[in-house]
Amino acid sequence: MSSMPDSLTRRPPRTVPALVTGIVLLALGGLAVWILGVRLIEGTWPEQVRSGIETLAGVRMDAVGVLVTAGVMALLGLILLLAAIVPGDPTNRRVLEDEIPGETAVSTRDIARRARTRIERVDGVQSVAARVKGKTLDVQVSTPIDDAEGVRHRSLAAADLALAELRPTKTLRARVRVRRTR
Repeated sequence: MSSMPDSLTRRPPRTVPALVTGIVLLALGGLAVWILGVRLIEGTWPEQVRSGIETLAGVRMDAVGVLVTAGVMALLGLILLLAAIVPGDPTNRRVLEDEIPGETAVSTRDIARRARTRIERVDGVQSVAARVKGKTLDVQVSTPIDDAEGVRHRSLAAADLALAELRPTKTLRARVRVRRTR
């Protein structure tokens, strides 16, 4: 038994994309096995695919359509490989780092919610939407006030204060965009 606890900042699993890809590839593989099985047992192609196979049999390997299809399939394979290797953004962020042993983590939604709550109290703010994307706290503020730049500066200060209170281990940069409403 290990004395080290699991990390609170796990990467999200890629189970849904892997499951969908696996089901699609399994269906295609099953279809190919059925077609080849019928060909081996009966000696002819199944009626449902006979015209398609005859068309494919007449296509040359150096035809533009074949080369484009091969390129698209290679690109799709590369994208699937990169999606499997590159981890997703963590759902939790480590915060309040200090000399006390242990780990404190907060979900990225809670970080955004805390910043949104802080910015909603700024004078001139009508509505706020906040989201953590990568290393950025992306905030969109709506205001009916003509001085949108002043609202942006006050909102940015409020977002920076909310982040400073949490002291995330990996620095988050606040980016505030202001949209004037009428």
